[in-house]
Amino acid sequence: MKTKPLLSLGIVAASLSLSMSLSSCGGDPGGPACTALYAYGLNVTVKDDATSMPICDAVVTAVDGAYTETLQNQSLGSDCTYVGAGERAGNYTITATKSGFMNATQNAVVTADSCHVKGVAVMLRMKR
Repeated sequence: MKTKPLLSLGIVAASLSLSMSLSSCGGDPGGPACTALYAYGLNVTVKDDATSMPICDAVVTAVDGAYTETLQNQSLGSDCTYVGAGERAGNYTITATKSGFMNATQNAVVTADSCHVKGVAVMLRMKR
């Protein structure tokens, strides 16, 4: 009786492990391989309507039915971006509030593919 060398079994195990770690999303073996990227569904900028200057200290919330989230300010220099709805598709009502300004509201729909949400850019313009 002829036996297979252990090296062959090691290669099979390594190949199986690699194929499992590169598996596609949604269980579709022919689909795209998903990344470990964490995608935000909402990328919101808030500006003063009169001056077009960014407002970096507003409170920005997103509501989808019973779900409510306060978006996080990801300011880098003068680019004030609020992000949220991480890997969460939905129909959002986004509201920015700040003392001295009228509230600004806009709706946005965040969809997803088989791996991640597709980010939506929203600009809210606040009036005094």
